[in-house]
Amino acid sequence: MTQNDSLPKILHLSNNPEAYKFGGTEKFLINMITHLKSFDHIIIGGDLVCGIAQSLQIPSYNFEFKRGHGGFLFRIKEIIYFPYTILMSLYFVFKFRKLLSEVDIVSFSNGSKNSVITYAPLIKLFFNKPMIYIFHGIYSPNKFYNYSIFGKIWQFGFNLCTRVFITKAVEESVGNLKFTSNTSELIYNGTEINNYTAKDETKTYNFGYIGSLNEAKGIKTLIETLKIYDNPASINFYFKGEGPLLDEIKSIIGYNPLVNVIIEEFSTDTIPFYQNLDCLVVPSYIEGFGLVRIEAMERGVPVISSNIAALNELNEIINMNELIFKVGSSEDLLDKMEYFINNREVFNSDYRLRLHDSVAKFFDNKKQFQKYSDLFLKIINKNQN
Repeated sequence: MTQNDSLPKILHLSNNPEAYKFGGTEKFLINMITHLKSFDHIIIGGDLVCGIAQSLQIPSYNFEFKRGHGGFLFRIKEIIYFPYTILMSLYFVFKFRKLLSEVDIVSFSNGSKNSVITYAPLIKLFFNKPMIYIFHGIYSPNKFYNYSIFGKIWQFGFNLCTRVFITKAVEESVGNLKFTSNTSELIYNGTEINNYTAKDETKTYNFGYIGSLNEAKGIKTLIETLKIYDNPASINFYFKGEGPLLDEIKSIIGYNPLVNVIIEEFSTDTIPFYQNLDCLVVPSYIEGFGLVRIEAMERGVPVISSNIAALNELNEIINMNELIFKVGSSEDLLDKMEYFINNREVFNSDYRLRLHDSVAKFFDNKKQFQKYSDLFLKIINKNQN
């Protein structure tokens, strides 16, 4: 992707390499960048982000943004390192001053608090550039950020940006930040739409999970479910991902004679994985969107998902509510897996085609990309007037 001086320039700042690796909103955004050829795109991020950008011939610059994490200890640490963060922000605007002066929009496509706390006000102060902040995570409110000086600066940074929410659930989670500006948009993520191909019926039951293997994704609930699984029909359960709970998953291989646990090496080519599945399981405690659900359904794969807000929102749009379980309940997840097995005729080729068609109607990549394109142009035109 070569730069064209006649095209509007958009600078994307990202510090979430895990999201790039496992998909999610960052995967959608990188696809958007490669498809919106009416703009020049530049990315600033860490090693992994830059590696992906370079493989796609997108101009990129290496800069490791400090990324925030929750918890009491982090809040103490944030107080200690706040002056350092300010200095790093000043260094950032100095290091990339030429680039920042040339671009038309700066887009924060990450979940970091620190980037908005310090980078957004400085970019506005020194370069007066319009900015977009894409909220793709659920915000957990706490008094520290709502009422401290850090929270006030954070809110100030957000109010300098046009805010994009990827679900209503994400927007509702940040509702108590008291935005003073009304510049916000709701743009769902999307996935590539292909021609639907019916899956051949087999006598086996292939369930699966794909993504990061950590507690927030409900992996411990899933592990416990596979331990207590007692339906007469044996199943294969495929894990495709990496993370801190990988060893715990390995430890249950052979634990339950009715469950054949198979761990696949993670790769960005997910199509063969979905094509092999009868049903995907998404047991997450926290999701801003849940892109893997949409990817699986586009392939006609039914999805069992937890009843958290963002996943329920997508279920209602697609009108798929048969396979929802209470978050954190291994017993309820087991019930839904058994319901799928015992009612296989319900989840037939017609049902799978309806899943595909619903995703194509509401979550087509091309339609969602166009919404971002329209937003970029609206902001650029407004800034030039």
